[in-house]
Amino acid sequence: MSFAQLASGGNGTIYGVHQDGRLLFYQDERHDGSNAPDGSTGWAANSGKQIGQGWA
Repeated sequence: MSFAQLASGGNGTIYGVHQDGRLLFYQDERHDGSNAPDGSTGWAANSGKQIGQGWA
């Protein structure tokens, strides 16, 4: 996935603005870099979900 912008919300929260303007949410639950590269472990269940649009 390609992001136009990334921002930290603090406490392991990452917001990503996709090239098409979708705003996506990610939450790192481990805070130690041990999350699986494929996203299968270490991320909150709702990570990667769209939470907004029109951010282009």
